[in-house]
Amino acid sequence: MDNTLNIGIDIGSTTVKVVVLDAENQTVYADYRRHNMNVRETVQNALRPVAERFKDTEIRVAVTGSVGMGYADLWEFPFVQEVISAATLVKESFPQTRTFIDIGGEDSKMIFFDKGRMPDIRMNGNCAGGTGAFIDQTASLLNVDTAELNVLAEKAEHVYPIASRCGVFSKTDIQNLLARNVSKADVALSVFHAVCLQVLGTLSRGVDVQAPVFFCGGPFAFLPKLKQVFLENLQLSEEDCVAVPDARVVPAHGAALMAKTACPKPIPVADFIQTVNSQAMGDESRLLSNRLDPLFTDKQHFERWKSEKQNFFVERVDWNKVKSNEVYIGIDSGSTTTKFVVLDAEGR
Repeated sequence: MDNTLNIGIDIGSTTVKVVVLDAENQTVYADYRRHNMNVRETVQNALRPVAERFKDTEIRVAVTGSVGMGYADLWEFPFVQEVISAATLVKESFPQTRTFIDIGGEDSKMIFFDKGRMPDIRMNGNCAGGTGAFIDQTASLLNVDTAELNVLAEKAEHVYPIASRCGVFSKTDIQNLLARNVSKADVALSVFHAVCLQVLGTLSRGVDVQAPVFFCGGPFAFLPKLKQVFLENLQLSEEDCVAVPDARVVPAHGAALMAKTACPKPIPVADFIQTVNSQAMGDESRLLSNRLDPLFTDKQHFERWKSEKQNFFVERVDWNKVKSNEVYIGIDSGSTTTKFVVLDAEGR
């Protein structure tokens, strides 16, 4: 009996996902967590239960995700493109799917499936509009947790137009709505509609979205109202959706399926965990070989620069020491912040 496990590791722009399948392609472990730019430690933590539970087992591994290629090279394990891995899962486990919609941290994808034809794969470039990062930024602007956006959106009464092609324009629209005392609930729902229109308008490009629809990605998994907005705009119902056991980890699941052929020679799970855990930061510098030179060569260089900049600050004065009754006020209302400066007649 084949006891080899197949592991898919999806390292995206904001999250790490891990799926472990047994020989019958049944999920025996799945994990989803934000890495907050600490990828190596997050992967280690996600794999720790695998090492403890399956320490005497052999595994095959495939890596995917927008950040996964560099780590696959570092660990010397095969890399599979994330859209291909997702399409593999759909074709093997959910063949009834006609349209696949995925919202990631910094990109979004759509795949159109038609019998007898190759899947029509479409993917936007890295852009804040129509992505999970844009939703996170909105939550920050509203000073709420991302999950609270769903609660707010459920209470909304109106939808306002918000530019979704560019994150900066979107924030400007949101700031204007807040300045007009539009409720946070209405803003939250308006953002969901903006994300929906951006994804559909950018990626469908004249092709009809047909049911059944496979919704994938963390935003759909954690924000049910967002999925409902998509269904409303597509004039579909929940019955037109593919029932997905865990929409958060779809590319990782597909990578685990592809590990069978992408990684033909299994290795002990302990050896792989050791490889992941032993990579020092010096080794990871290979992932940053094309970076620019650092701004400061050492701490002394930084302190010297900081000292020099002290000469360029505008002089500040206590309000009670202003000699004239005339002052000048400047207001900068930007896309994310509002700034005020008051100067006296001497420019202080």
